[in-house]
Amino acid sequence: MKKNMKITAAIFLLNIAFFNGYLNQAYAENIRQDTDREVRAYEVFGMDCPGCASALNKIAGRVSGVEKAVTDWQKGILTIHIKENHQVNDQEIFNAIKKANFTPGRRLK
Repeated sequence: MKKNMKITAAIFLLNIAFFNGYLNQAYAENIRQDTDREVRAYEVFGMDCPGCASALNKIAGRVSGVEKAVTDWQKGILTIHIKENHQVNDQEIFNAIKKANFTPGRRLK
């Protein structure tokens, strides 16, 4: 019985490690696709699940001039892709983060 539990736990942990690596790779590829557009990243505090990231993506994506918002809830980073020929004020992004009930940190890039 204990041996089966150990094997099951090991398989479970390997699946999590693989899935997490896959998600990080997909996230990095999304950022690389938009090389001709401005991309910004912001620290976000208080996220602890994928649902948090989804809510923040929706709210940040509604800011005028934002083409796409991608959130990595594990790292606490919101990445904003700016539409071509548009200006987005950092304060608008900070306000969107607050509206989603999170604490904005600093702009990373």
